[in-house]
Amino acid sequence: MPLEEQQKQWLSDTLGVAVSGGGGGFDPVPLWQSARQAAGMQMAALARALDAYDDELAELIASYPTDTLLERIEAPVLRAFKVIAAAPDSAAAAIAAQRKALGSDAIIELFDNNPFGVRMSVGAVLGDALAEIETRLRGGRS
Repeated sequence: MPLEEQQKQWLSDTLGVAVSGGGGGFDPVPLWQSARQAAGMQMAALARALDAYDDELAELIASYPTDTLLERIEAPVLRAFKVIAAAPDSAAAAIAAQRKALGSDAIIELFDNNPFGVRMSVGAVLGDALAEIETRLRGGRS
């Protein structure tokens, strides 16, 4: 069901980003939220796997809020979303920079290559979403 204007405004105010705007009318928030949710589910699966071990370090990592890691990645993305309406090219450049940083993030690499049998692709999930957002903001050009 589509959002009403009051609901869009509430979401915008809550997230601190424009829910719709520049980039040819493209709204990146749903695409990003979907990727973030998928990444969060993968991280939660790893936390459940770690929780099964009788080890203090495993328990510590399992209890670590997965949102904290995702928020560290998400902060520059949300800042870029704030300028989409006024400067879509600038926002696209910021998204590209974050995608590049994500590709070399050592913590994401550790999660994605964990030895606990939990298949993870947090870097790819978030990176693919950022690549799509960047392309759409640039009007389909890379």
